[in-house]
Amino acid sequence: MPQMDGIEAANEILAQHPCAILFLSGTTHNTTVEQAGETGAVAYLMKPFSKEALTPALEIAVRRFRQIQGQSQEIDRLKETIETRKLIERAKGILMDRHKMTEEEAFRRIHFQARNQNRKMKEIAQSIITAADFL
Repeated sequence: MPQMDGIEAANEILAQHPCAILFLSGTTHNTTVEQAGETGAVAYLMKPFSKEALTPALEIAVRRFRQIQGQSQEIDRLKETIETRKLIERAKGILMDRHKMTEEEAFRRIHFQARNQNRKMKEIAQSIITAADFL
């Protein structure tokens, strides 16, 4: 490649658009293979390769990429869930402390307010925390 090597190209492509990277290379240098792995490559084929070798490698690379993307989305969803729970717990604590509520009453108050205002419980919890910090 005249302008940049495959590693640089892969990094640039991935920075702009996450996708499955399959390296097709004529080199077996350990540093090149390691760098390819560090970029997030899902496969590395040596030249010369046949169509019979390329087709399953591409299929597996795409499957692996989709699996990785799914796991990444699940991780993001779980992080959001944990963050929401932390906020709700903190807001419940504030309600329990300031209004002498039980934990169940505090939870119901947040839930009721979220339902009545058509907002997420996380938003109500954040409002309670913000108000408590202000006062």
